Amino acid sequence: VTISIFVLQQVLNVSFPGNGGRQNSFLTDWFAFSSENFKALKVWTVFSYAFLHSTTTILHLLGNMFGLFFIGRILEPLLGKQQFLILYFSGAAVGALTYLTFHFNGDSSVVGASAAVFALLTLFCQRHPEQPITLLLFFVIPLTVKPKWLFWGLLGYSTYSLVFAELGGTAHVAHSAHLGGFLVGVLYFRYIYNGKSSFSQTSKLPSIEMPEWFKRPKKTAAPAS
Repeated sequence: VTISIFVLQQVLNVSFPGNGGRQNSFLTDWFAFSSENFKALKVWTVFSYAFLHSTTTILHLLGNMFGLFFIGRILEPLLGKQQFLILYFSGAAVGALTYLTFHFNGDSSVVGASAAVFALLTLFCQRHPEQPITLLLFFVIPLTVKPKWLFWGLLGYSTYSLVFAELGGTAHVAHSAHLGGFLVGVLYFRYIYNGKSSFSQTSKLPSIEMPEWFKRPKKTAAPAS
Protein backbone atom coordinates (compact mmCIF):
# COMPACT_ATOMS: atom_id res chain seq x y z
CA VAL A 1 0.00 0.00 0.00
CA THR A 2 2.76 2.44 0.93
CA ILE A 3 4.67 1.81 -2.29
CA SER A 4 1.48 2.23 -4.33
CA ILE A 5 0.79 5.57 -2.66
CA PHE A 6 4.35 6.68 -3.39
CA VAL A 7 3.74 5.89 -7.07
CA LEU A 8 0.49 7.87 -6.88
CA GLN A 9 2.39 10.82 -5.40
CA GLN A 10 4.81 10.77 -8.33
CA VAL A 11 1.99 10.46 -10.88
CA LEU A 12 0.22 13.48 -9.41
CA ASN A 13 3.46 15.48 -9.39
CA VAL A 14 4.01 14.75 -13.08
CA SER A 15 0.42 14.94 -14.30
CA PHE A 16 -0.88 17.77 -12.13
CA PRO A 17 2.06 19.89 -10.94
CA GLY A 18 1.44 22.86 -8.71
CA ASN A 19 2.03 26.48 -9.61
CA GLY A 20 5.53 27.12 -10.89
CA GLY A 21 6.14 23.43 -11.42
CA ARG A 22 5.99 22.65 -7.72
CA GLN A 23 4.93 19.27 -6.40
CA ASN A 24 1.23 18.49 -6.31
CA SER A 25 0.01 19.30 -2.80
CA PHE A 26 -3.33 17.45 -2.75
CA LEU A 27 -2.14 14.40 -0.78
CA THR A 28 -0.02 16.54 1.53
CA ASP A 29 -2.88 18.93 2.23
CA TRP A 30 -5.28 16.14 3.13
CA PHE A 31 -3.17 13.27 4.44
CA ALA A 32 0.16 14.61 5.77
CA PHE A 33 0.33 15.42 9.48
CA SER A 34 0.78 19.00 10.63
CA SER A 35 -0.47 21.25 13.38
CA GLU A 36 -2.63 23.02 10.80
CA ASN A 37 -4.30 19.79 9.73
CA PHE A 38 -4.70 18.70 13.35
CA LYS A 39 -6.37 21.98 14.29
CA ALA A 40 -8.61 21.61 11.23
CA LEU A 41 -9.80 18.30 12.76
CA LYS A 42 -8.24 16.15 10.06
CA VAL A 43 -7.75 13.51 12.71
CA TRP A 44 -7.07 10.72 10.21
CA THR A 45 -3.73 12.33 9.44
CA VAL A 46 -2.22 10.84 12.63
CA PHE A 47 -2.26 7.55 10.69
CA SER A 48 -2.38 8.53 7.00
CA TYR A 49 0.89 10.50 7.08
CA ALA A 50 2.74 7.20 7.56
CA PHE A 51 1.74 6.14 4.04
CA LEU A 52 3.24 9.27 2.42
CA HIS A 53 6.95 9.78 1.77
CA SER A 54 9.24 12.39 0.34
CA THR A 55 9.09 12.38 -3.46
CA THR A 56 12.40 14.20 -3.93
CA THR A 57 14.33 11.00 -3.15
CA ILE A 58 13.48 7.32 -3.07
CA LEU A 59 15.80 6.68 -0.12
CA HIS A 60 13.17 7.84 2.39
CA LEU A 61 10.76 5.19 1.14
CA LEU A 62 13.39 2.46 0.75
CA GLY A 63 14.79 2.94 4.26
CA ASN A 64 11.38 2.59 5.88
CA MET A 65 10.15 -0.25 3.71
CA PHE A 66 13.32 -2.30 4.13
CA GLY A 67 12.98 -1.84 7.89
CA LEU A 68 9.31 -2.80 7.78
CA PHE A 69 10.05 -5.90 5.70
CA PHE A 70 13.03 -7.31 7.58
CA ILE A 71 11.78 -6.54 11.08
CA GLY A 72 8.16 -7.24 10.23
CA ARG A 73 8.84 -10.74 8.91
CA ILE A 74 10.32 -11.58 12.34
CA LEU A 75 7.72 -9.91 14.55
CA GLU A 76 4.50 -10.51 12.63
CA PRO A 77 4.48 -14.31 13.11
CA LEU A 78 5.07 -13.79 16.84
CA LEU A 79 2.59 -10.99 17.37
CA GLY A 80 -0.10 -12.08 14.96
CA LYS A 81 -1.54 -9.77 12.33
CA GLN A 82 -3.84 -7.83 14.67
CA GLN A 83 -1.23 -7.07 17.34
CA PHE A 84 1.36 -6.28 14.68
CA LEU A 85 -0.93 -3.67 13.11
CA ILE A 86 -1.80 -2.24 16.53
CA LEU A 87 1.90 -1.78 17.31
CA TYR A 88 2.67 -0.34 13.87
CA PHE A 89 -0.14 2.22 13.81
CA SER A 90 0.30 3.07 17.49
CA GLY A 91 3.89 3.98 16.68
CA ALA A 92 2.68 6.19 13.84
CA ALA A 93 -0.02 7.90 15.95
CA VAL A 94 2.16 8.53 19.02
CA GLY A 95 4.96 9.69 16.73
CA ALA A 96 2.62 12.25 15.18
CA LEU A 97 1.40 13.48 18.56
CA THR A 98 4.96 13.72 19.87
CA TYR A 99 5.85 15.80 16.83
CA LEU A 100 2.80 17.99 17.53
CA THR A 101 4.00 18.57 21.09
CA PHE A 102 7.10 20.34 19.80
CA HIS A 103 5.50 21.98 16.74
CA PHE A 104 2.00 22.94 17.84
CA ASN A 105 2.34 26.39 16.32
CA GLY A 106 4.56 25.31 13.44
CA ASP A 107 3.70 25.47 9.76
CA SER A 108 5.58 22.39 8.53
CA SER A 109 4.16 18.93 7.87
CA VAL A 110 5.58 15.48 8.45
CA VAL A 111 5.32 12.36 6.27
CA GLY A 112 6.81 8.89 6.44
CA ALA A 113 6.55 5.57 8.27
CA SER A 114 9.69 6.13 10.35
CA ALA A 115 7.90 6.42 13.71
CA ALA A 116 5.96 3.20 13.05
CA VAL A 117 9.12 1.37 11.96
CA PHE A 118 11.00 2.65 15.02
CA ALA A 119 8.27 1.13 17.20
CA LEU A 120 8.90 -2.24 15.54
CA LEU A 121 12.68 -1.83 15.76
CA THR A 122 12.47 -0.95 19.45
CA LEU A 123 10.43 -4.04 20.25
CA PHE A 124 12.90 -6.20 18.33
CA CYS A 125 15.88 -4.67 20.14
CA GLN A 126 14.20 -5.12 23.53
CA ARG A 127 13.30 -8.72 22.76
CA HIS A 128 16.67 -9.75 21.23
CA PRO A 129 19.23 -7.41 22.88
CA GLU A 130 22.22 -9.74 22.46
CA GLN A 131 21.49 -11.29 19.04
CA PRO A 132 24.00 -9.86 16.52
CA ILE A 133 22.43 -8.47 13.36
CA THR A 134 24.05 -7.22 10.18
CA LEU A 135 22.89 -3.93 8.68
CA LEU A 136 23.77 -2.38 5.35
CA LEU A 137 25.05 1.09 6.18
CA PHE A 138 24.07 3.44 3.35
CA PHE A 139 22.67 0.27 1.67
CA VAL A 140 26.27 -0.76 0.87
CA ILE A 141 28.55 -1.22 3.90
CA PRO A 142 27.77 -4.31 6.09
CA LEU A 143 27.77 -3.49 9.79
CA THR A 144 27.27 -6.12 12.52
CA VAL A 145 25.97 -4.83 15.83
CA LYS A 146 24.04 -6.06 18.85
CA PRO A 147 20.45 -4.74 18.91
CA LYS A 148 20.87 -3.23 22.39
CA TRP A 149 23.63 -0.94 21.12
CA LEU A 150 21.61 -0.11 18.02
CA PHE A 151 18.70 0.88 20.26
CA TRP A 152 20.76 3.12 22.53
CA GLY A 153 22.67 4.62 19.62
CA LEU A 154 19.55 5.56 17.67
CA LEU A 155 17.81 6.80 20.81
CA GLY A 156 20.77 9.01 21.69
CA TYR A 157 21.07 10.31 18.14
CA SER A 158 17.35 11.12 17.91
CA THR A 159 17.38 12.91 21.26
CA TYR A 160 20.49 14.91 20.38
CA SER A 161 19.11 15.82 16.96
CA LEU A 162 15.78 16.90 18.45
CA VAL A 163 17.41 19.27 20.92
CA PHE A 164 20.18 20.68 18.74
CA ALA A 165 18.70 20.52 15.24
CA GLU A 166 14.94 20.05 15.06
CA LEU A 167 14.05 22.58 17.76
CA GLY A 168 16.45 25.02 16.16
CA GLY A 169 14.70 24.69 12.82
CA THR A 170 17.70 23.24 10.98
CA ALA A 171 16.58 19.58 10.76
CA HIS A 172 14.88 17.99 7.77
CA VAL A 173 13.95 14.90 9.78
CA ALA A 174 11.19 14.66 12.42
CA HIS A 175 13.31 13.22 15.22
CA SER A 176 10.51 13.94 17.70
CA ALA A 177 8.28 11.51 15.80
CA HIS A 178 11.02 8.88 16.01
CA LEU A 179 11.09 9.31 19.78
CA GLY A 180 7.35 8.70 19.87
CA GLY A 181 7.95 5.41 18.06
CA PHE A 182 10.66 4.50 20.58
CA LEU A 183 8.21 5.16 23.42
CA VAL A 184 5.54 2.90 21.92
CA GLY A 185 8.02 0.06 21.40
CA VAL A 186 9.29 0.24 24.99
CA LEU A 187 5.79 0.40 26.48
CA TYR A 188 4.58 -2.46 24.31
CA PHE A 189 7.51 -4.63 25.34
CA ARG A 190 7.16 -3.93 29.05
CA TYR A 191 3.42 -3.99 29.51
CA ILE A 192 2.13 -6.27 26.75
CA TYR A 193 4.94 -8.62 25.74
CA ASN A 194 6.20 -9.19 29.28
CA GLY A 195 2.62 -9.34 30.55
CA LYS A 196 1.75 -12.30 28.35
CA SER A 197 3.13 -15.80 28.12
CA SER A 198 2.68 -15.61 24.35
CA PHE A 199 2.21 -12.81 21.84
CA SER A 200 -0.75 -14.58 20.33
CA GLN A 201 -2.44 -15.30 23.65
CA THR A 202 -5.60 -13.28 24.13
CA SER A 203 -6.60 -11.94 27.51
CA LYS A 204 -9.21 -14.02 29.31
CA LEU A 205 -12.29 -12.56 30.89
CA PRO A 206 -12.25 -12.70 34.71
CA SER A 207 -14.32 -15.52 36.12
CA ILE A 208 -17.15 -14.44 38.42
CA GLU A 209 -18.33 -16.89 41.02
CA MET A 210 -20.98 -16.55 43.70
CA PRO A 211 -19.73 -16.57 47.32
CA GLU A 212 -20.15 -19.83 49.20
CA TRP A 213 -22.74 -18.43 51.61
CA PHE A 214 -24.97 -17.39 48.65
CA LYS A 215 -24.95 -20.78 46.98
CA ARG A 216 -27.95 -23.04 47.53
CA PRO A 217 -26.85 -26.31 49.11
CA LYS A 218 -27.07 -29.25 46.78
CA LYS A 219 -29.77 -31.81 47.48
CA THR A 220 -28.58 -35.33 48.13
CA ALA A 221 -30.60 -38.30 46.97
CA ALA A 222 -32.39 -40.23 49.70
CA PRO A 223 -30.86 -43.65 50.37
CA ALA A 224 -32.76 -46.52 48.82
CA SER A 225 -34.45 -48.86 51.25
